[in-house]
Amino acid sequence: MKKLLFLSLIILMSSVSANALIGNDDDDMYFTPTKAQKQAAKEAYERQQQEEQEAFHRMMQRRYEAIMRHKRQMMIEDSIADAHSAYTSDSIASDVIEFTPSDGYPSK
Repeated sequence: MKKLLFLSLIILMSSVSANALIGNDDDDMYFTPTKAQKQAAKEAYERQQQEEQEAFHRMMQRRYEAIMRHKRQMMIEDSIADAHSAYTSDSIASDVIEFTPSDGYPSK
């Protein structure tokens, strides 16, 4: 029984080691790409980099436009506030002019 067990173990180990020595064709450990594959990978990388640059540029453009829109809005609000404060702080604009008959104006 022992001899049969050792024999089957040796046969199993020899078949595994023979398979490892022969090797498989689909082993990617020593993969060497062709010139066309290298060129395709390079083009794909450059295309990805270009897309990322364009996306970053669009994001920065939207951010700049939002900042400029905010600045314009603040300028408009400031000019409205300045104009309003000019009217509210002016003592002449808030005076009431009354016309009385003693000043030579006809009475109602």
